Amino acid sequence: MFELPGGHSLNSIPGIIGSLPEAPLSGDQVPVFADFGSKYGNAANPSQAKSYLNKTFNQFRKRHSASLKLLKTFRDTVGAHSDSDSNSKFLPSHDECEKLYTFAVEFYNLVARYMINSGPAIIPRLAGRGLVKVMKSMGVKNPKTDFDVNECALLSPGMNAP
Repeated sequence: MFELPGGHSLNSIPGIIGSLPEAPLSGDQVPVFADFGSKYGNAANPSQAKSYLNKTFNQFRKRHSASLKLLKTFRDTVGAHSDSDSNSKFLPSHDECEKLYTFAVEFYNLVARYMINSGPAIIPRLAGRGLVKVMKSMGVKNPKTDFDVNECALLSPGMNAP
């Protein structure tokens, strides 16, 4: 979801930003975008969604580049071979994973609610047996294999539904 465009990224954050229209934000959108941006280090006043989200995302990605590189390396090597004996040294800390997840959820909620005027799709996402096996080999007890519907609908402060 954090990868740069390259043919398989229509639902990635850069893919979604790239699909947004070049249009000014409405009065209702400005404070919500400003809250999101300031939370992630973008102190500029938002006037246009596409450029503002792109700048916010680039700042976030730069700040978390080491963790994103670890995740990509894990996915491309160990994660691609779930039967292998994985090693958690290839993964960022739990706290860092939470930060990445929170950014992604809040980004998707922001775009869904304030650009598309719909809530994000709450679709059960059962993790495959391979992922569960990898997580158990890393010492995770009782890995979560689905997201709680309420957890997916969380909104960050200032991001109330319209």
